[in-house]
Amino acid sequence: MPWVSITTNDVLAVLNNSELATYQQFRQAPGQSDPLVVLIGHVTHEVHAFVRVRHTLDAGGGIPQSLVGSASAIIAYRLLLRCNAKPGDGRKASHDHALKFLESVGRGAVGIEMPATPAAEQTSAPAPRIRRRHLRFTHHDEDGI
Repeated sequence: MPWVSITTNDVLAVLNNSELATYQQFRQAPGQSDPLVVLIGHVTHEVHAFVRVRHTLDAGGGIPQSLVGSASAIIAYRLLLRCNAKPGDGRKASHDHALKFLESVGRGAVGIEMPATPAAEQTSAPAPRIRRRHLRFTHHDEDGI
């Protein structure tokens, strides 16, 4: 599966009719800029932060196709909060599930496809940490020497 950029259509496809009407009414209010474009950028960077822990990012700035659904669920929930709408319990549950899924990607429990053009940036995968044990022996602890 390719790495893609999240589009407004990806998010709008997740919204139901009443949520879509609320968003369109808010978007058309005077003096308001479209919050969807800003939220897409923020959540894309957030997804990159989860992916970057164990995987290489795409040079084009996209995210794996398999994570678009999770990212769209997060954006839809935050969009409704931004539009002063009260998201339903189902929307909150899908937001929470999407965040848990992204955390599992970051832990390495869920595999994702490698990008066609990997970024030159190094991943921040955790290095093994070996702690030295401090041995404390005295002449009272050693028998037979």
